[in-house]
Amino acid sequence: MLEQRVIELSKTKLAIISIGGSVLMTCVGMAVIGVGISRNAIWMLCVGAIAMLLFSFFGAFGVWKFFDNKPGIVINMQGFTDNSSGVSAGFVPWSDVTTLSEWSSSGQTHLAIFVDNPEKYANSGNVMQRTAKQANLNLIGTPILLSANTLKISQSELEALFRAYFDAAKAASFALAKD
Repeated sequence: MLEQRVIELSKTKLAIISIGGSVLMTCVGMAVIGVGISRNAIWMLCVGAIAMLLFSFFGAFGVWKFFDNKPGIVINMQGFTDNSSGVSAGFVPWSDVTTLSEWSSSGQTHLAIFVDNPEKYANSGNVMQRTAKQANLNLIGTPILLSANTLKISQSELEALFRAYFDAAKAASFALAKD
């Protein structure tokens, strides 16, 4: 039987991705606003303002997550608890998981966790989290995507770890059902 495994958040990755990217994109938003003012283009003002607000929010989230001492992912024979991103799934029992699949977009690789009742997970969290999870569900077929971007583990190690626990949990469940 596999022991519980805790994967911590990487403060370095969080600082670079969340805070660095947010500062850069907020500056881009400010530049777009500047160009919009000089050209008297309302649409550019709107795009710039939306970019500034959105990426300022991401930056604030990055700062909040930087000081979050909860582990990014806890995985055991019962399931896993995801606290790795702004749209974390929370606790997901292996009995809900049907398939694990790799999903890539824009050079980013994610582990897609398909579940029996995706709406249960898509409808959890605040309004922004629910919106993002619903978009994932509509685009990919699952609201649960895991990435090693903010974790102290590589994507390939994360996927191998999840496959090992998923396979072990399914085998244990099958053995119990046979008895």
